[in-house]
Amino acid sequence: MNEPNLDTKSRGRKMAEILEKLSVYQPLTDVDPVAWQRETRQDRSLPGR
Repeated sequence: MNEPNLDTKSRGRKMAEILEKLSVYQPLTDVDPVAWQRETRQDRSLPGR
């Protein structure tokens, strides 16, 4: 079994810290996912249709 190297472990800990901080601030609570998808979606024509 491969053990993750120290750099990978420290990066994982750092990511966990960042995600914990984001969960406290809840930065995406004012985003309507349906409206966001409509605004950002770029449909393309499908081949053969």
